[in-house]
Amino acid sequence: MNIKNLFKIFVAVALSTLFLASCGGGDESPEQVIEKFKENVTEIESGDISTEIIMKGADDQDAIDFSADVFIKFDRQTLEDRKVDVNVVLSGIMQTAGQVFEGDADFTIRSLADQYYLRLDELKITGETMKQFESTIEKYADKWLLLDSDFIPEDIRQLQQKDEETLAKEKQLKQLFVESKIFYVDKEYGIENVNGEKVYHYGIKFDEDGVKDYIRKAAIIDGRALTETEVEEAAKLATYITNAELWIGTDDYFLYKGVADLTGGVVEDEVDMGVKILMEGKDYNKDIEIVAPEDAEDFDPLELLMAYSNSDSETEDGNLNMPGGQPTEEELLEAIKAFEEAQ
Repeated sequence: MNIKNLFKIFVAVALSTLFLASCGGGDESPEQVIEKFKENVTEIESGDISTEIIMKGADDQDAIDFSADVFIKFDRQTLEDRKVDVNVVLSGIMQTAGQVFEGDADFTIRSLADQYYLRLDELKITGETMKQFESTIEKYADKWLLLDSDFIPEDIRQLQQKDEETLAKEKQLKQLFVESKIFYVDKEYGIENVNGEKVYHYGIKFDEDGVKDYIRKAAIIDGRALTETEVEEAAKLATYITNAELWIGTDDYFLYKGVADLTGGVVEDEVDMGVKILMEGKDYNKDIEIVAPEDAEDFDPLELLMAYSNSDSETEDGNLNMPGGQPTEEELLEAIKAFEEAQ
């Protein structure tokens, strides 16, 4: 289960979460509810969303048993004061390339306008390769770190610092989402209650042709030209999303709960894998409190890399146990630059 396949999994998970989170009484038809839902969900400017992801799978060589809880709070009601707080709690075990990695992690990323913060509350990893990092990272744990914005990939920064061109594209993409037929109601479960909210409960399926049409038009809006093969490959991810259900508010048409499964085909047809996703949302378009940590320390990623290069991962001659020996500061800077460009 190589890095490329894991990337495909996370893309599919992101796709599922996107549609669940972007997918909010009475005698309305399912079609009417979905149309109002698509219109209203594009107007969400703040909220509190929690997502649980459970992943289990194996092939002839690798295996993974992994869970993640992701808690997202955001408030972008004021363009100049966009705020996001993402807390991620990970736990699991992975066997790959003859090694077994098992551990837990708990970290938070927070951004306010052009300021980015990181806090690592837990990092426990077995496996000799990864354990080499623990002593180095330990001194950064349990404290807020202020990240140098130059180290934040450009596409991430643009999510917070949107220029007029980006805002115009975003508006077009919202309208495209409203007009597109990406999914449809496959089953009606009736009216229920989720955390005090009265909701319509639907089972849905994705329309492959509708997904392809959306991808083609979205690419044009973004100024990209996709080949039909690329469109087919991207749209195929939606076919691996099964058992999708939505709980949409009867009054505001926001999404208050969503579930979906991903089949193993998202990686490779022969891989026995399953991914379950559960998300819940609340406090839409309400003021969300996200404040800058008062005690944040400046953090230089280069300092961490240099510290690792001088850690107990060195051999007796003082060099890293890696081809080419201990990297110079210039080489580390080049590596960081290459990483940023790859993002």
